Amino acid sequence: MELKNRGLDSTTAATAGTLTLGKAKLELPNRIPTGSEASAARNVQQKDAFSGQELAVSAKLMGPDKLKELLGTEGKLQAFAKNVQGDQRLAGARASMLFLVMRGEAAIEDSQQLRTLLDLQWLTEQDAILVQHGAVSPTEDLIADYAEAKRWLKERGGDKPLLPVVTPYERPQEAERAIKMLVDRGAPGIMLDLQGQFPYYTLRAIENVKRKNPTLWVHAFQAPPKARWAGKRLHMGWGMTLPLFGIDSFSRWVVPPPPVPVTRERINFWEPANWGVMKLKEYQDTYGEKLSCKCALCKGSEGVDKFLEGDPRVLLSKAKTHDHYAQRAELEKVQDKVREGKFGEYLAKKRFAKEFATAMKEIPQTE
Repeated sequence: MELKNRGLDSTTAATAGTLTLGKAKLELPNRIPTGSEASAARNVQQKDAFSGQELAVSAKLMGPDKLKELLGTEGKLQAFAKNVQGDQRLAGARASMLFLVMRGEAAIEDSQQLRTLLDLQWLTEQDAILVQHGAVSPTEDLIADYAEAKRWLKERGGDKPLLPVVTPYERPQEAERAIKMLVDRGAPGIMLDLQGQFPYYTLRAIENVKRKNPTLWVHAFQAPPKARWAGKRLHMGWGMTLPLFGIDSFSRWVVPPPPVPVTRERINFWEPANWGVMKLKEYQDTYGEKLSCKCALCKGSEGVDKFLEGDPRVLLSKAKTHDHYAQRAELEKVQDKVREGKFGEYLAKKRFAKEFATAMKEIPQTE
Protein backbone atom coordinates (compact mmCIF):
# COMPACT_ATOMS: atom_id res chain seq x y z
CA MET A 1 0.00 0.00 0.00
CA GLU A 2 1.26 3.46 -0.89
CA LEU A 3 -0.19 6.96 -0.80
CA LYS A 4 1.47 9.66 -2.91
CA ASN A 5 0.56 13.30 -2.31
CA ARG A 6 -0.58 15.26 -5.35
CA GLY A 7 -1.58 18.51 -3.71
CA LEU A 8 -2.47 20.34 -0.50
CA ASP A 9 -5.21 22.92 -0.02
CA SER A 10 -3.86 25.99 1.74
CA THR A 11 -7.09 26.96 3.52
CA THR A 12 -8.18 23.54 4.85
CA ALA A 13 -6.56 20.25 5.88
CA ALA A 14 -7.64 18.61 2.61
CA THR A 15 -4.98 16.75 0.64
CA ALA A 16 -5.12 15.24 -2.83
CA GLY A 17 -3.28 12.02 -3.52
CA THR A 18 -3.14 8.67 -5.26
CA LEU A 19 -3.66 5.55 -3.15
CA THR A 20 -2.29 2.27 -4.48
CA LEU A 21 -3.74 -0.81 -2.77
CA GLY A 22 -3.20 -4.16 -4.43
CA LYS A 23 -4.40 -3.76 -8.01
CA ALA A 24 -6.40 -0.66 -7.16
CA LYS A 25 -5.35 2.93 -7.77
CA LEU A 26 -7.69 5.46 -6.19
CA GLU A 27 -7.57 9.22 -6.55
CA LEU A 28 -8.23 11.03 -3.28
CA PRO A 29 -10.40 12.58 -1.85
CA ASN A 30 -12.95 9.92 -2.76
CA ARG A 31 -15.77 7.75 -1.51
CA ILE A 32 -15.62 3.97 -1.25
CA PRO A 33 -18.95 2.28 -2.01
CA THR A 34 -20.33 -0.61 0.02
CA GLY A 35 -21.65 -3.94 -1.18
CA SER A 36 -25.23 -2.79 -0.50
CA GLU A 37 -24.75 0.06 -2.99
CA ALA A 38 -23.62 -2.40 -5.64
CA SER A 39 -26.75 -4.47 -4.95
CA ALA A 40 -28.87 -1.34 -5.24
CA ALA A 41 -27.39 -0.54 -8.67
CA ARG A 42 -28.31 -4.01 -9.89
CA ASN A 43 -31.84 -3.57 -8.60
CA VAL A 44 -32.38 -0.58 -10.88
CA GLN A 45 -30.61 -2.10 -13.90
CA GLN A 46 -27.53 0.08 -13.57
CA LYS A 47 -24.95 -2.72 -13.62
CA ASP A 48 -22.35 -0.40 -15.11
CA ALA A 49 -22.56 2.04 -12.17
CA PHE A 50 -19.53 0.39 -10.59
CA SER A 51 -17.68 -0.29 -13.81
CA GLY A 52 -14.01 0.47 -13.26
CA GLN A 53 -14.51 0.92 -9.51
CA GLU A 54 -11.16 0.67 -7.76
CA LEU A 55 -12.10 -0.19 -4.18
CA ALA A 56 -15.25 -1.43 -2.44
CA VAL A 57 -16.23 -2.28 1.12
CA SER A 58 -18.21 -5.34 2.16
CA ALA A 59 -19.97 -3.88 5.22
CA LYS A 60 -21.88 -6.35 7.40
CA LEU A 61 -24.21 -5.56 10.31
CA MET A 62 -23.08 -7.41 13.42
CA GLY A 63 -24.92 -7.50 16.76
CA PRO A 64 -23.39 -9.09 19.91
CA ASP A 65 -25.08 -12.49 19.51
CA LYS A 66 -24.42 -12.69 15.78
CA LEU A 67 -20.75 -11.78 16.26
CA LYS A 68 -20.30 -14.40 18.99
CA GLU A 69 -21.97 -17.06 16.84
CA LEU A 70 -19.91 -16.10 13.78
CA LEU A 71 -16.57 -16.26 15.57
CA GLY A 72 -17.41 -19.44 17.46
CA THR A 73 -19.14 -21.62 14.84
CA GLU A 74 -17.17 -23.06 11.91
CA GLY A 75 -20.21 -23.55 9.68
CA LYS A 76 -21.45 -20.01 10.24
CA LEU A 77 -17.98 -18.64 9.50
CA GLN A 78 -17.73 -20.55 6.21
CA ALA A 79 -21.19 -19.41 5.08
CA PHE A 80 -20.34 -15.83 6.00
CA ALA A 81 -17.08 -16.04 4.03
CA LYS A 82 -18.97 -17.17 0.91
CA ASN A 83 -21.37 -14.26 1.34
CA VAL A 84 -18.47 -11.80 1.57
CA GLN A 85 -16.87 -13.23 -1.56
CA GLY A 86 -20.23 -12.87 -3.32
CA ASP A 87 -20.25 -9.19 -2.36
CA GLN A 88 -16.81 -8.78 -3.88
CA ARG A 89 -17.86 -10.36 -7.18
CA LEU A 90 -21.00 -8.20 -7.29
CA ALA A 91 -19.06 -4.97 -6.71
CA GLY A 92 -16.52 -5.90 -9.38
CA ALA A 93 -13.88 -3.63 -7.82
CA ARG A 94 -10.15 -4.16 -8.19
CA ALA A 95 -9.65 -4.27 -4.41
CA SER A 96 -11.86 -4.85 -1.37
CA MET A 97 -12.07 -4.57 2.41
CA LEU A 98 -14.33 -6.27 4.96
CA PHE A 99 -15.83 -4.03 7.65
CA LEU A 100 -18.06 -5.30 10.46
CA VAL A 101 -20.68 -2.75 11.50
CA MET A 102 -20.77 -3.38 15.24
CA ARG A 103 -24.21 -2.85 16.77
CA GLY A 104 -24.99 -2.50 20.46
CA GLU A 105 -22.28 -4.01 22.65
CA ALA A 106 -20.71 -6.12 19.90
CA ALA A 107 -16.94 -6.26 20.39
CA ILE A 108 -13.95 -8.57 20.00
CA GLU A 109 -13.49 -10.16 23.43
CA ASP A 110 -10.05 -11.81 23.26
CA SER A 111 -7.03 -12.53 21.07
CA GLN A 112 -8.55 -15.75 19.73
CA GLN A 113 -11.61 -13.92 18.40
CA LEU A 114 -9.35 -11.25 16.94
CA ARG A 115 -7.28 -13.86 15.13
CA THR A 116 -10.43 -15.53 13.80
CA LEU A 117 -11.56 -12.21 12.33
CA LEU A 118 -8.10 -11.64 10.82
CA ASP A 119 -8.13 -15.18 9.36
CA LEU A 120 -11.56 -14.49 7.85
CA GLN A 121 -10.20 -11.47 6.01
CA TRP A 122 -7.12 -13.38 4.88
CA LEU A 123 -9.08 -16.35 3.55
CA THR A 124 -11.57 -14.11 1.70
CA GLU A 125 -8.58 -12.38 0.06
CA GLN A 126 -9.18 -8.85 1.32
CA ASP A 127 -6.58 -6.41 0.02
CA ALA A 128 -6.20 -4.71 3.39
CA ILE A 129 -6.68 -6.30 6.81
CA LEU A 130 -8.73 -4.25 9.26
CA VAL A 131 -7.97 -4.60 12.96
CA GLN A 132 -11.36 -4.05 14.60
CA HIS A 133 -12.30 -4.10 18.24
CA GLY A 134 -15.88 -2.87 18.24
CA ALA A 135 -17.10 -1.08 21.35
CA VAL A 136 -15.13 1.87 22.73
CA SER A 137 -12.02 0.49 24.42
CA PRO A 138 -9.05 1.91 26.33
CA THR A 139 -6.11 3.01 24.20
CA GLU A 140 -3.94 0.31 25.73
CA ASP A 141 -6.34 -2.39 24.47
CA LEU A 142 -6.34 -0.83 21.00
CA ILE A 143 -2.54 -0.88 20.92
CA ALA A 144 -2.45 -4.46 22.26
CA ASP A 145 -4.84 -5.60 19.51
CA TYR A 146 -2.67 -3.99 16.86
CA ALA A 147 0.45 -5.68 18.28
CA GLU A 148 -1.36 -9.03 18.23
CA ALA A 149 -2.39 -8.46 14.62
CA LYS A 150 1.23 -7.75 13.67
CA ARG A 151 2.28 -11.06 15.27
CA TRP A 152 -0.51 -12.83 13.38
CA LEU A 153 0.60 -11.33 10.06
CA LYS A 154 4.20 -12.35 10.66
CA GLU A 155 3.09 -15.94 11.33
CA ARG A 156 1.05 -15.83 8.14
CA GLY A 157 4.09 -14.68 6.22
CA GLY A 158 2.13 -11.98 4.42
CA ASP A 159 2.75 -8.36 3.59
CA LYS A 160 -0.80 -6.99 3.41
CA PRO A 161 -1.37 -3.63 5.12
CA LEU A 162 -2.75 -3.80 8.65
CA LEU A 163 -5.18 -0.94 9.25
CA PRO A 164 -6.51 -0.25 12.78
CA VAL A 165 -10.13 0.83 13.16
CA VAL A 166 -10.56 3.63 15.72
CA THR A 167 -13.89 4.53 17.33
CA PRO A 168 -14.70 8.08 18.52
CA TYR A 169 -13.08 9.42 21.68
CA GLU A 170 -14.65 11.98 24.01
CA ARG A 171 -11.35 13.69 24.89
CA PRO A 172 -9.16 15.20 22.15
CA GLN A 173 -5.89 14.48 23.96
CA GLU A 174 -6.72 10.78 24.28
CA ALA A 175 -7.79 10.57 20.63
CA GLU A 176 -4.57 12.14 19.38
CA ARG A 177 -2.48 9.98 21.71
CA ALA A 178 -4.12 6.77 20.46
CA ILE A 179 -3.79 7.68 16.78
CA LYS A 180 -0.17 8.81 17.19
CA MET A 181 0.74 5.57 19.01
CA LEU A 182 -0.72 3.51 16.16
CA VAL A 183 1.16 5.51 13.56
CA ASP A 184 4.39 5.23 15.56
CA ARG A 185 3.91 1.45 15.56
CA GLY A 186 3.79 1.33 11.78
CA ALA A 187 0.10 1.71 10.90
CA PRO A 188 0.06 2.87 7.24
CA GLY A 189 -3.48 4.16 7.64
CA ILE A 190 -6.17 4.97 10.19
CA MET A 191 -9.71 3.71 9.69
CA LEU A 192 -12.19 5.82 11.68
CA ASP A 193 -15.62 4.38 12.47
CA LEU A 194 -17.83 7.47 12.74
CA GLN A 195 -20.78 5.29 13.77
CA GLY A 196 -23.21 7.68 12.10
CA GLN A 197 -22.19 10.64 14.27
CA PHE A 198 -19.89 13.67 14.23
CA PRO A 199 -17.00 13.12 16.72
CA TYR A 200 -15.55 16.63 16.56
CA TYR A 201 -12.63 16.07 18.93
CA THR A 202 -11.56 12.84 17.26
CA LEU A 203 -11.73 14.51 13.84
CA ARG A 204 -9.54 17.34 15.10
CA ALA A 205 -7.07 14.78 16.42
CA ILE A 206 -7.04 13.07 13.02
CA GLU A 207 -6.37 16.43 11.39
CA ASN A 208 -3.37 17.13 13.66
CA VAL A 209 -1.81 13.71 13.03
CA LYS A 210 -2.49 13.89 9.29
CA ARG A 211 -0.69 17.23 8.99
CA LYS A 212 2.43 15.63 10.46
CA ASN A 213 2.04 12.41 8.43
CA PRO A 214 0.78 13.43 4.96
CA THR A 215 1.28 9.94 3.47
CA LEU A 216 -1.04 8.38 6.07
CA TRP A 217 -4.29 7.10 4.50
CA VAL A 218 -7.31 8.11 6.59
CA HIS A 219 -10.69 6.57 5.79
CA ALA A 220 -13.99 7.20 7.59
CA PHE A 221 -16.59 4.46 7.77
CA GLN A 222 -20.27 5.22 8.36
CA ALA A 223 -20.28 8.90 7.37
CA PRO A 224 -23.77 10.25 8.21
CA PRO A 225 -25.91 12.40 5.89
CA LYS A 226 -26.20 15.12 8.54
CA ALA A 227 -24.32 15.98 11.74
CA ARG A 228 -25.73 17.36 14.99
CA TRP A 229 -23.80 20.44 16.06
CA ALA A 230 -24.78 23.13 18.57
CA GLY A 231 -28.45 22.24 18.33
CA LYS A 232 -28.51 22.15 14.54
CA ARG A 233 -28.59 19.36 11.97
CA LEU A 234 -25.90 20.27 9.46
CA HIS A 235 -25.67 18.68 6.02
CA MET A 236 -22.49 16.63 5.65
CA GLY A 237 -23.42 15.34 2.21
CA TRP A 238 -22.57 11.73 3.18
CA GLY A 239 -19.02 12.81 4.04
CA MET A 240 -18.27 15.33 1.30
CA THR A 241 -17.04 17.85 3.89
CA LEU A 242 -14.75 15.41 5.74
CA PRO A 243 -11.63 16.43 3.73
CA LEU A 244 -11.75 19.57 5.90
CA PHE A 245 -10.27 17.37 8.65
CA GLY A 246 -7.68 15.62 6.49
CA ILE A 247 -9.84 12.55 5.82
CA ASP A 248 -9.00 11.08 2.42
CA SER A 249 -11.98 8.81 1.74
CA PHE A 250 -15.28 7.75 3.25
CA SER A 251 -18.07 5.18 3.08
CA ARG A 252 -21.70 6.02 3.80
CA TRP A 253 -23.49 5.19 7.03
CA VAL A 254 -24.71 1.61 7.25
CA VAL A 255 -27.96 1.23 9.16
CA PRO A 256 -30.27 -1.75 9.67
CA PRO A 257 -33.49 -1.98 7.63
CA PRO A 258 -36.20 0.38 8.97
CA PRO A 259 -38.76 -1.24 11.30
CA VAL A 260 -41.63 0.32 9.34
CA PRO A 261 -42.38 0.06 5.60
CA VAL A 262 -40.25 2.36 3.47
CA THR A 263 -42.18 5.19 1.84
CA ARG A 264 -40.89 7.58 -0.80
CA GLU A 265 -41.30 10.51 1.64
CA ARG A 266 -38.71 8.93 3.96
CA ILE A 267 -35.99 8.32 1.37
CA ASN A 268 -32.88 10.51 1.53
CA PHE A 269 -31.13 11.47 -1.68
CA TRP A 270 -28.15 13.73 -2.38
CA GLU A 271 -28.29 16.85 -4.53
CA PRO A 272 -25.04 18.10 -6.10
CA ALA A 273 -25.90 21.80 -6.47
CA ASN A 274 -25.29 22.58 -2.78
CA TRP A 275 -24.26 19.20 -1.33
CA GLY A 276 -27.45 18.66 0.62
CA VAL A 277 -29.02 15.36 1.70
CA MET A 278 -32.78 15.73 1.57
CA LYS A 279 -36.08 13.98 1.74
CA LEU A 280 -38.72 14.71 -0.88
CA LYS A 281 -40.57 17.51 0.95
CA GLU A 282 -37.36 19.23 2.04
CA TYR A 283 -36.12 19.18 -1.54
CA GLN A 284 -39.41 20.54 -2.89
CA ASP A 285 -39.48 23.31 -0.26
CA THR A 286 -35.91 24.31 -1.20
CA TYR A 287 -35.81 23.83 -4.97
CA GLY A 288 -39.36 23.20 -6.13
CA GLU A 289 -39.77 20.37 -8.65
CA LYS A 290 -36.70 20.89 -10.84
CA LEU A 291 -33.88 18.37 -10.48
CA SER A 292 -30.40 19.88 -10.26
CA CYS A 293 -28.66 16.59 -11.04
CA LYS A 294 -27.65 15.40 -14.53
CA CYS A 295 -26.38 11.94 -13.57
CA ALA A 296 -27.26 8.80 -15.56
CA LEU A 297 -30.41 8.25 -13.48
CA CYS A 298 -31.61 11.84 -13.31
CA LYS A 299 -30.88 12.94 -16.86
CA GLY A 300 -34.12 13.53 -18.73
CA SER A 301 -36.30 13.29 -15.60
CA GLU A 302 -39.33 15.59 -15.60
CA GLY A 303 -38.94 16.57 -11.94
CA VAL A 304 -38.28 15.26 -8.46
CA ASP A 305 -41.89 14.11 -7.94
CA LYS A 306 -41.78 12.00 -11.10
CA PHE A 307 -38.26 10.83 -10.27
CA LEU A 308 -39.55 9.34 -7.00
CA GLU A 309 -42.57 7.56 -8.43
CA GLY A 310 -42.99 3.81 -8.13
CA ASP A 311 -42.27 1.05 -5.63
CA PRO A 312 -40.54 2.64 -2.58
CA ARG A 313 -38.17 -0.32 -2.25
CA VAL A 314 -36.98 0.24 -5.81
CA LEU A 315 -36.75 3.98 -5.17
CA LEU A 316 -34.42 3.32 -2.23
CA SER A 317 -32.07 1.50 -4.60
CA LYS A 318 -32.50 4.28 -7.14
CA ALA A 319 -31.53 6.93 -4.56
CA LYS A 320 -28.40 5.01 -3.51
CA THR A 321 -27.30 4.59 -7.12
CA HIS A 322 -28.01 8.25 -7.88
CA ASP A 323 -25.86 9.24 -4.87
CA HIS A 324 -23.01 7.12 -6.21
CA TYR A 325 -23.14 8.65 -9.70
CA ALA A 326 -23.54 12.24 -8.50
CA GLN A 327 -20.93 12.15 -5.75
CA ARG A 328 -18.38 10.40 -7.95
CA ALA A 329 -18.69 13.27 -10.45
CA GLU A 330 -18.41 15.93 -7.74
CA LEU A 331 -15.40 14.27 -6.09
CA GLU A 332 -13.50 14.38 -9.37
CA LYS A 333 -13.97 18.16 -9.25
CA VAL A 334 -12.92 18.21 -5.59
CA GLN A 335 -9.66 16.41 -6.40
CA ASP A 336 -8.83 19.10 -8.96
CA LYS A 337 -9.70 21.91 -6.56
CA VAL A 338 -7.51 20.49 -3.79
CA ARG A 339 -4.57 20.13 -6.17
CA GLU A 340 -5.10 23.76 -7.20
CA GLY A 341 -5.30 24.86 -3.56
CA LYS A 342 -8.87 26.06 -4.08
CA PHE A 343 -10.91 23.56 -2.11
CA GLY A 344 -11.94 26.21 0.43
CA GLU A 345 -13.21 28.42 -2.40
CA TYR A 346 -15.15 25.53 -3.88
CA LEU A 347 -16.77 24.75 -0.51
CA ALA A 348 -17.92 28.36 -0.24
CA LYS A 349 -19.92 27.93 -3.45
CA LYS A 350 -21.90 25.03 -2.00
CA ARG A 351 -24.54 26.33 0.35
CA PHE A 352 -24.66 23.44 2.81
CA ALA A 353 -20.92 22.83 2.74
CA LYS A 354 -20.37 26.51 3.51
CA GLU A 355 -22.82 26.37 6.43
CA PHE A 356 -21.01 23.31 7.75
CA ALA A 357 -17.57 24.92 7.43
CA THR A 358 -18.80 28.12 9.09
CA ALA A 359 -20.29 26.21 12.01
CA MET A 360 -17.01 24.40 12.58
CA LYS A 361 -15.30 27.71 13.28
CA GLU A 362 -17.55 28.31 16.30
CA ILE A 363 -16.44 27.42 19.81
CA PRO A 364 -16.91 23.63 20.24
CA GLN A 365 -20.03 22.72 22.17
CA THR A 366 -21.35 19.39 23.41
CA GLU A 367 -24.93 18.23 23.65
